[in-house]
Amino acid sequence: MKTILVPIKTIKRSSVMLQYAIDFASAIDASLIVLHAYGEIRMANTITKVDDAMKFLAIEDLQLFVASMDVKNVDIRQVCSKGNMLDCIWELQQKEEIDLIVGKTRTNRRNQQLYIGKFTGDMIQKIDCPIIIVPNTYVFKPVETVLMAIKSGVLKRKDVLLPLQTMRSKFKLTLNLLQVITPYLKEKDLLINPELTNICSTFKSSENGTIFQGVLEHLNANYPDLICVIRRKKGFFEKLWKDNSVKKEDFESRVPLLVLRGDA
Repeated sequence: MKTILVPIKTIKRSSVMLQYAIDFASAIDASLIVLHAYGEIRMANTITKVDDAMKFLAIEDLQLFVASMDVKNVDIRQVCSKGNMLDCIWELQQKEEIDLIVGKTRTNRRNQQLYIGKFTGDMIQKIDCPIIIVPNTYVFKPVETVLMAIKSGVLKRKDVLLPLQTMRSKFKLTLNLLQVITPYLKEKDLLINPELTNICSTFKSSENGTIFQGVLEHLNANYPDLICVIRRKKGFFEKLWKDNSVKKEDFESRVPLLVLRGDA
């Protein structure tokens, strides 16, 4: 992984996420792009002046924010774009090779019941890129133990495991692979892709109603520094999703959650 994207919607609530991204990038020798999206104002005869003023303020706020971080030795590029954040991410992806996006759990105090809010949920569903979701108070530490939960051992894309392969080369990584055997699982799905077999340290199978239930059952036994799942059309988030968000009562993790690209 060479380039990590950090989308900043609300600067005041993003310091933990950005510092985690900086520390992670430093540990794996990657560069950062920090993207801040500002809104559009439509006012007759003043559109240009208002847009210019908003862009100036957005750039200034982002510069001050990044300067307040411990940037270590990381190459950080700052980008301010006008419009919807998801659209801005998509446009940036057309110009840059983005290997990983760093997102965050819900920080809005008005809705403390949510673990993943709508924006992060939208990114997982609509942006074709691995995403790591960082809890609000989490401080980066080298990843030593990963609990990876899968249902199907079939990997349809060649680059799915790139984030894990990078971490394995940089950290002393133990990857505990859990295959959750759910009802009506096809026989072909029981076969584990050789690339996945090569990087896992332990393997265990478990019979559960959903992959989500399997994660909960084995979470405390593994004490992972990172939970990893693969995005599927029907997968980990299938039973959790409502309005592109996940409630804390359904799932909450004290460690980062890595969602790998799966089905296109």
